[in-house]
Amino acid sequence: MNKQKTVKTGIVWSFIEGFGIKIISTLVFFILAKLLGATHFGLVAIATAFIDFGNVLVEQGMVAALVQKEKLERAHLDTAFWINIGLGASVFAILCLSAPFIADIYKEPSLTPVLQTSGLVFLIGPSGLVQVAQLTREMNFKLIARIRIVGLLAAAVVSLTMAFMGYGVWALVFQKLVFMGLSTVLFWFWTKWIPRLSFSIDHFRELFPFSYKMMINNFLTYFSRNSIELLIGFFHGTEAVGIYSFCYKVFQSTIETANTSVNKVMLPLFSSVQDDKAQLTKYFYKAIESSFTLLLPVLALIVFLSPEAILYFFNATWAQSADLLKLVSIGGTIYMIYYYTNTLWISTGRPDLVVRFTLINVVINLALLAAVSKLPLIYVGYISIVRSLLLLPVAYVLSLKTAPISIQGSLQHLSRPFWMGGVTFLILAISSAVIPVLSPEWIWFAIQGVIWSVTVFVALYFLLPSVLTPVFNSVSRVYLRVSGSRKV
Repeated sequence: MNKQKTVKTGIVWSFIEGFGIKIISTLVFFILAKLLGATHFGLVAIATAFIDFGNVLVEQGMVAALVQKEKLERAHLDTAFWINIGLGASVFAILCLSAPFIADIYKEPSLTPVLQTSGLVFLIGPSGLVQVAQLTREMNFKLIARIRIVGLLAAAVVSLTMAFMGYGVWALVFQKLVFMGLSTVLFWFWTKWIPRLSFSIDHFRELFPFSYKMMINNFLTYFSRNSIELLIGFFHGTEAVGIYSFCYKVFQSTIETANTSVNKVMLPLFSSVQDDKAQLTKYFYKAIESSFTLLLPVLALIVFLSPEAILYFFNATWAQSADLLKLVSIGGTIYMIYYYTNTLWISTGRPDLVVRFTLINVVINLALLAAVSKLPLIYVGYISIVRSLLLLPVAYVLSLKTAPISIQGSLQHLSRPFWMGGVTFLILAISSAVIPVLSPEWIWFAIQGVIWSVTVFVALYFLLPSVLTPVFNSVSRVYLRVSGSRKV
């Protein structure tokens, strides 16, 4: 297989892995949310925040260092393996000892066994990191995708079974353990690589300069993503963390669905024209236009249907998440205006801009959270909007170092998606207010779904017909093929 074909195959399977995992994990999450309560999700969200911190320490950018190393020797692999194993065991021991103190801080005794059991990932996961690096170097994304999807399916079966049997929070804990355990075993089985009992300080020194830079960026990313859950848990308790994590997961799934295909294309596309500022700017504006075309109509669904949908599809413990979900979604939509700046910076060889932006994000996050720490949880939704508005100009100012993009230019290219979103918002606002909730409720949701679908289709037809052109072409080809076969 030639290199070009290998790259194309890798991209396809990387997409399948990413999209497949998102679909499966989202479906399982929604089912578990219906079966379990907010407190269960809050406990696991806090535990996960500490586990993620440990993972940054254990992984320390070593996988990326192995992947980018031009001349990789067996000693590099052995050294990286034993470093990961040693760090994993150390972090596991520290977590087990500190778990009671963490539980006291959060005033949640049941957090102790959850943390200690969840920490088993530090004894399992590190043993498979070198194998993942090897497969990544070989661009064997097909095998990586298969292994992770199998692990995810097995974890889904275990977690759903435990949830149905009434094991509560342990369904979520073992979901992560089964995924990690089975995936690691399969990576070992398929790579056939066995580490030697050897460690080379010289080979470690060759990997460390790249590794520690990645670790610093990973730490900043960690604090950017997890500081909210940790502080909400401290000031508002585990149920509040569960409600926030639920809202974040719902909208995050929306963003990932809207941007999976676009984002996969943007990194290589930006990279291929990184020296052509005009083309970079053009593709950047096209990316956010494509994303908003789907995102705004979905936001309309969240704003107008989420209160009834949460009660119908989940359970009463999630009812108070409806208003918070709306605010988090609005903040996330503003964030989407600068979503692709991160990809732009990496593709143009400016990872330092990613680090700067992440650091500013962490500072703003902590300052805003401190300001509303003693206020009701709903204010976390308001600060998500404020944070996005504050970071918007920061992202574009930093991006001027790579391409002449601007907020004004982005908004101009979003005019048609905004019109389309506005029409969808107006129609759904009228339909949800005029049409009463029927019994059974699924009929009402079906009616609203049909109204939404027709509105989106008509708006696309008149405002963004280029989006529908490939669909019409595909339908025409199928029709002509079927008609031709009938004549024969």
